[in-house]
Amino acid sequence: MKEAATLPSNGPNHSYEDTEFLPLREPPLRFTGIGPYKGFEFARILTRRWAFCYELNVGGVLYYHVFKRLENPRFGTISYPRPEAFGVWAWCYRSLDEALNKLNLIGHE
Repeated sequence: MKEAATLPSNGPNHSYEDTEFLPLREPPLRFTGIGPYKGFEFARILTRRWAFCYELNVGGVLYYHVFKRLENPRFGTISYPRPEAFGVWAWCYRSLDEALNKLNLIGHE
């Protein structure tokens, strides 16, 4: 009887997770927040090679989230920043001009 081919394991608690050949899933173009962002409306404005800019609507008040592209190979995604990431690898602005300036600086720092 032939044995089925199986992928190697990368540890006792992990299955094989070679996602290098798969494109990482980016945050959606539009979404409604959950958890700490529950009920907020998000819309992607711009994407750069190393960063993203989202418009955040909080009860009619607009904010702009700019964040570095942080890859999460475990889940095959690009992470959207949690509140504790702001000031580290994510920033929040009230002005679109300020947000776009920061977006254009990321990758050139």
